[in-house]
Amino acid sequence: MVSAPSNEILERVRSCIAAHQAIPLARIHANSRLVEDLRVDGDDLVELIDHLFASFEIAPNEFDYREFVSPEGLSLFSLRRGSATPDQPSHRALTVAMIAHAAVAHAWSRGL
Repeated sequence: MVSAPSNEILERVRSCIAAHQAIPLARIHANSRLVEDLRVDGDDLVELIDHLFASFEIAPNEFDYREFVSPEGLSLFSLRRGSATPDQPSHRALTVAMIAHAAVAHAWSRGL
């Protein structure tokens, strides 16, 4: 079981998202959903996720973009990378806290 992210890790994740997406830090909270609340979607979401995984040395393991990004939000580039299929159903929310949990573990887990 992964321990809860410290305030320091959560703040680092929030700051990284704010800087990468030019979103005011005050708008970003642990329970903020990247797509629904912060309006990061499509290629921007794919780039942000890649950036966060690299910045926090998160092994992607079972991470699947199709689980979090609706097919309308993915470009042909993402489809070509094998990240999504056009017939994928709607996505589930990806939160800042989920990224922070993965940062603590240095790995993505399907249970997040």
